[in-house]
Amino acid sequence: MFNLTAEFVAMYISALLGISVSVGVVKWNRDNMLFLCCAFSVAFSSFFNVISGTCINHYELVPLWINYAVTSLYFVFLFLELASFSMYFLNVSEKGTAYNSKHTWAMLLPIVGAIIITVTSPLTGLLFSFNDSGYVRGPLSKLTYAVMGYVVAVIIYISIKRGKKITSRTRHVITLFPVLSALVMVIQLINGSLLLTGTAGLGPLLLMLLFLEHDIIDIDGDTGFNRQKSLNDTVNKSVQKGGSFTVVMVNIDNLREITSLYGTEKQRKLIMAAAGIIEGLLPKKSFFRSARNRFAFLCKESGDAAEAAAKIEEAFSRKIDIDEASVNCKVSICTVACPSQAENAEQLSELLEYSIKKASAQRESRIFNCDSESLDRVRRKRKVAEILKRELETEAIDSNFEVYYQPIYNIADGKFRTAESLVRLNKTEIGPIYPDEFITVAEEMGMIVRLGEVVLEKACIFIAEMIREKIEFDAISVNFSVHQIMRDNIIGEVMNVVKKYGIPPEKLRIEITESVIIDKFDHVKTMMETLGSQGIKFYMDDFGTGYSNLSSMLELPFEYLKVDKSLVRSAEKSRKAYTIISFISKAFIQQNVKIVTEGVETKEQEELAESIGASYIQGFRFARPVPGNVAKEYFMGLRNDALANAQ
Repeated sequence: MFNLTAEFVAMYISALLGISVSVGVVKWNRDNMLFLCCAFSVAFSSFFNVISGTCINHYELVPLWINYAVTSLYFVFLFLELASFSMYFLNVSEKGTAYNSKHTWAMLLPIVGAIIITVTSPLTGLLFSFNDSGYVRGPLSKLTYAVMGYVVAVIIYISIKRGKKITSRTRHVITLFPVLSALVMVIQLINGSLLLTGTAGLGPLLLMLLFLEHDIIDIDGDTGFNRQKSLNDTVNKSVQKGGSFTVVMVNIDNLREITSLYGTEKQRKLIMAAAGIIEGLLPKKSFFRSARNRFAFLCKESGDAAEAAAKIEEAFSRKIDIDEASVNCKVSICTVACPSQAENAEQLSELLEYSIKKASAQRESRIFNCDSESLDRVRRKRKVAEILKRELETEAIDSNFEVYYQPIYNIADGKFRTAESLVRLNKTEIGPIYPDEFITVAEEMGMIVRLGEVVLEKACIFIAEMIREKIEFDAISVNFSVHQIMRDNIIGEVMNVVKKYGIPPEKLRIEITESVIIDKFDHVKTMMETLGSQGIKFYMDDFGTGYSNLSSMLELPFEYLKVDKSLVRSAEKSRKAYTIISFISKAFIQQNVKIVTEGVETKEQEELAESIGASYIQGFRFARPVPGNVAKEYFMGLRNDALANAQ
């Protein structure tokens, strides 16, 4: 009696895989067609093995011709399964090379011979036969094992011959294929009643799906294009094989506006329509949807890429009809050459991101071809990111980040009592890196929180130094990014640093921008109230650059409001702007909020600040950002740039 459980499972899973692939694949190629053959041949061989095993288990009730027929079909599909697997592995092993008929025939001839032996076995009994006792194994009953071993040996030989020209994924599957199959066959040899031939095929099938045909399950449902991961794999494989090509990216610039205007359903239809337009213009290309609003494809020649980009730009200059709406779809297009400009998918992604931004910023033609300047900028950004990562992995006190302090002038007594912490990175192998460069990189690379922690810790060290040296000052302020503020444990993190250096909490102040407040009002309010109860005070920074709701601002426990330098400039030029700023300043002053004017550089701006009721002035007129040892001189009354300039 045969145990059929494992064959039932193998039949079900392999059939499910085959059906899923049949439904999911939008664009057929040789790889997924051969994978489909493998899946269904495993399913059919397992199916006929189950039927054959059932008939053999009840041979006395089943007509002899049915036993011969279903058992023959089982063996035929088993050998067809081997043929499918051999052709699949031959195809992936020999990608990028000319078709080799010798390898194909070397694979298939033994399998064809085995099928002939199978169909003639009812007459010869070489493979199997039946007698009054039931199923009888013939003298060639081990033929399936022999053919499988031969096929595996040929696959391994071809992969060794190809060497480094095949991918590591392919090599891993080819290595594991015989191991898994042999393991299953050994179990079946030990326990002859347990049927596992379907299982022997299912293992490699799953390996193929996970390691080699993962792009089958990496299809965008709306467009039928492969996704970003497939683009990355395609680029890396093509470069490894020595290929030269150009990647073209198309970005829908106004997708957000279209969604706001027409809704998500029309946005989805627009994406499908845009993909159809691009595919219709270039029917022989393989396309990728690399992001929600981005498509990409490869061209072998740079001239082809330029021609394709021009066609797409021209096509999208016309409106697209979506149901009853006529939609203006604005696109930007960029091209990057591989491997001359990008040697792998990671470098390509950086260059495409930079180039598509350049294309979007252009006024006329929105086609940008990556050039040497782009390469230099992206390489520098990569180097800056590398330096940031290295510096942020060290302890704050040991890193090359320097915190400069810009003293803030107190109008009432003419002294410097506070200062703002400003981070610098002056000592690197590529020279000084300025904040407007490295802060942007830190935000993009997810390192801005750690950078904020470094600045906070160094500022607290400076506060502790000034207390030890008995220098009179009110407080030092630190800027907090939105990412830093949004952390659930931000309150604990701040108080831990304060306690670590033994400083009074009131000596530390925190600066928050308007955009942070608008996005997470309740969270910010809770954080400010909790830290405020400990003695820490807050500045609202860059007031006038965002979209403030004044009533919301007045609900928050700010002690200080920093009027941005852009408002100071506006008030200088326009009486109307001056009147509005004065009114707003007075509204905050009535709520016991002190005004700090930023960016004051001239005597006239100083007088303007005083006229709107400012209590403090921050700007180059009185003090520039300076190292800590110099900042101490301002607090001690030894420096004042306004007085020095007057003299």
